Amino acid sequence: MIKRTVALILAVVLLALCFPAAGESMAAIQAAAEQGNLEAIKVLAAGYYLGSGGLGQDTGKAIQWFTKAADAGDAESMYWLGYIYRLDTTGYADDPLAAYWMYKAADSGWLYAIYTNGYNFYQGIGTAQNYREAATWFRKGADAGDARCMYALARMYYYGQGVSQDASQAQSWLNKAKKAGFDTENQSAYYWDSGQYGTLSSLLSGNGGSASSSTGAHSSSSAGSAAADQEASDYGYYPWIAQVLSARGLMD
Repeated sequence: MIKRTVALILAVVLLALCFPAAGESMAAIQAAAEQGNLEAIKVLAAGYYLGSGGLGQDTGKAIQWFTKAADAGDAESMYWLGYIYRLDTTGYADDPLAAYWMYKAADSGWLYAIYTNGYNFYQGIGTAQNYREAATWFRKGADAGDARCMYALARMYYYGQGVSQDASQAQSWLNKAKKAGFDTENQSAYYWDSGQYGTLSSLLSGNGGSASSSTGAHSSSSAGSAAADQEASDYGYYPWIAQVLSARGLMD
């Protein structure tokens, strides 16, 4: 259900990002794209990915055009390539490529990619697991105001993953995450802790057991299918979609 919701919202966002001006034909957009116009390239990529604007759905061509934009330095296109390669269900899923493009987007300063890049390093998705690198990226995102990065950083301090174990720092970042709007008791927070130890809030309050320095997300097999269903959300896209739309004046 979550994956279907994410796909639907992605479609709305891509249309919002790339919708052609009134009266502009897809043929004209394609001609402009072939001449190297960056915005036209992104419109064409979105059209192929969504099967809109008179174009048939073609993930391969969408990747081809998004890659052209990404190669031209467009961080947003790098981000969407990371999304497609990670969560595509039409045969193009490729974790190393997903990690590569998400890293490029994050390194180019695209805020929405920073959390996901840290998550890739934390889980070892498409790259070697590296808690220190994950903590570095979560810190960057947290310093930029990303509440999910704040929560992830709090967990890493609590468990001593990539940073020195420090309950006071964990509590401090947890408080910041709450203040920034992250619901520390929601499904996403519970998923981070695999449903085995409780959420970080309960752990810090003494109601969830004691910390061990190597405990990580997905450490318990009890996460099961609920964890798999949650991945599309926790991978880093869904929680930011509303912010993307709002920033572009597309929400009330």
